[in-house]
Amino acid sequence: MPPVLNLVIAMCNNNGIGISGKLPWKLKNEMAHFKKLTSATTDPDKMNALIMGRKTWQSIPEKFRPLPNRVNVVISSSLSTVPNGVYVAKSFEDAVSILFRKPLSDSVERIFIIGGASVYEAAIGSSYSCRIYLTRILADIKCDTFMPTFSDFKQVESSELDSAVQKEDGYEYKYEVYEKLSKEVMVDTNPQRTFNVCVAVEQNFGFSYEGTLPWPIIKKDFKHYLWLTSRRHNQTKKVVNIKGRATYEDSKDLVELCRPGVTNIVVSSKYKICPEYVYEVVPSFEAALSLIQTPPLADQVESVWVMGGQHIYEEAVQSRLCHRIYLTQIFKKYKCDRFFPEFRSSGRFVKVSDPEIDDSIQEENGIKFQFQVYERMQG
Repeated sequence: MPPVLNLVIAMCNNNGIGISGKLPWKLKNEMAHFKKLTSATTDPDKMNALIMGRKTWQSIPEKFRPLPNRVNVVISSSLSTVPNGVYVAKSFEDAVSILFRKPLSDSVERIFIIGGASVYEAAIGSSYSCRIYLTRILADIKCDTFMPTFSDFKQVESSELDSAVQKEDGYEYKYEVYEKLSKEVMVDTNPQRTFNVCVAVEQNFGFSYEGTLPWPIIKKDFKHYLWLTSRRHNQTKKVVNIKGRATYEDSKDLVELCRPGVTNIVVSSKYKICPEYVYEVVPSFEAALSLIQTPPLADQVESVWVMGGQHIYEEAVQSRLCHRIYLTQIFKKYKCDRFFPEFRSSGRFVKVSDPEIDDSIQEENGIKFQFQVYERMQG
């Protein structure tokens, strides 16, 4: 199951959460509540993680940074130096991705989002399940930063918190908890088009190094890849290939780009003009999935294939719409800087046979490899 993102927010009556880069109030007991909530774990060998924006990071007094006994992840494109042990991410998705990957995926118990407004907004609008731990301050206070709306959430009871009104330093406040199911779960209540993932990996699940394949070209695998991601049973329908920008730009062979019946969708925020041989450029993987569910494309598609890169693979494997993973397992180690997410130990996928695929161990240019198929279990 995808992880839950826990948003920790203190907000006054007018939805204000900050002024001039600081909290508009000073409540020691409420801060102690924040520390206890974000630090407590059920497993003593694990820690929780905090995701925050640059301004939130800089609003913490330097002597208290990083916040102790928690993994600190800061979203910033401009921070040049941070203390040892602090992770810097370029985007919200990058921050979550850092926590999904080893070694942090094995050592982090819960993920907390602690601000600011744009990071809260990204979390609320993401496909992840979210829980909001809200300190509702029962006063109108002057603010210049405000909490984004969370009308899709419903208030729930929580045994973690004291629901009584608290009083401190002339303020009254109370703790509330709100929850929302992930978009994936909500979408699943209606028939949706599933997709397959196609990837080749070496023994450590690496699939790329400095933007290229880490191993010599395996012609059998390339031929298998082209056939797999373009095969159609209905010649009047289309096959959609979803790729990230870097993966698309690495697809230089026109034999791949111009295959009959194949429609390319590229996930990128950098392209201003749609490149040649591309049906549409979308800003996120979620937008790509939305596009294939929407007419006219929805009525024309027979199958959908996801083909990288790393962040897209991570989102794809987590999605309930991921039907199968077609994996070329290369039985050799290579130096890599991009890795496919570990999925075989999750219990969500089971190895299956495809009668059209030769799953014997093969060899080419001294490299042994095998075509494998994994299918998501129902439920």
